[in-house]
Amino acid sequence: MLPKISEVPQLKIKHSSSYVIILVTAILMVLSLSSYFSEYGVKLEVDELVLLSLIAMISMSIVNISDEVHDDNKSVITELDKKHSAIIKELSENDYKILKELGTFFHHKYVKFADRIGDSDFEFFKLAQKTTKSIRIMGPSLRYFTTKDDNKNEIKATLFNKLKNDDFKICIIIQDQRKEQICNFLDSFVYETGFKDHLQQSTKKFAKWLSEAKDKNQDNFEIYVSHSVTFTLMIFDAEDEDSGFLIVIPVPYKSLGPERASFMIEKKYHTNAFNFYLESFETMYTIAKHGNNDVITANNNGGN
Repeated sequence: MLPKISEVPQLKIKHSSSYVIILVTAILMVLSLSSYFSEYGVKLEVDELVLLSLIAMISMSIVNISDEVHDDNKSVITELDKKHSAIIKELSENDYKILKELGTFFHHKYVKFADRIGDSDFEFFKLAQKTTKSIRIMGPSLRYFTTKDDNKNEIKATLFNKLKNDDFKICIIIQDQRKEQICNFLDSFVYETGFKDHLQQSTKKFAKWLSEAKDKNQDNFEIYVSHSVTFTLMIFDAEDEDSGFLIVIPVPYKSLGPERASFMIEKKYHTNAFNFYLESFETMYTIAKHGNNDVITANNNGGN
């Protein structure tokens, strides 16, 4: 709240003219006294000298009062400065809250997306390089990661470079190739022809990656298989309240991977939606882990 005019302390003006009166009085008295010793002095009568003395005494009193008023002015100015600072701070905090609310509103209204994920800013290895805490990935075959010559080496290098930090966690979930019924469904209705072959290749490749990580005692790398995985989800830095985000990639009928649209959900602005997908991933992860369904086991016991 801004202060009312009546609440603002009024400043008192210092009367510097008192110094002028004292100075003039002193000069006249000196000149008068010097008249006894020189012909150039100003001769004053006794009553005039008494009057000048009284004027000087009154002026000295005014100066003392003025000095006290000046000190009061200092405290008043300090008080006003404090109130001004408080007002500015309050306005700044309110402006920040308003801008934050506006930012949240617009982020709720508009979600970032790529009309096709291929060659977009949402490609995995572009996003993964910026992460600092964790990566969670789920997809039916994640063929993009393992069988595409243009990607597989760069993606593997990116992941294993992140694993050098023991606090960094990576978890990948793909479709279990041993679940033949769901694999036949995905092959026939959802994905382009050859899904089961792609899945088998990915399973074998991911099993090698996981074995390599285990040989290096990198326990922060996990790859599991799940009963049914029908879309692709990439979650980055889920632990970070400000920078956590995920990419959802729906799978239209018989669509090629690079042609699928993708959508970004930011934890800071779309918290409920973010947590919804994260909890879904964590549920599938828990089931797979408790069932000992790592990708090495699936590869060794799998096949068509």
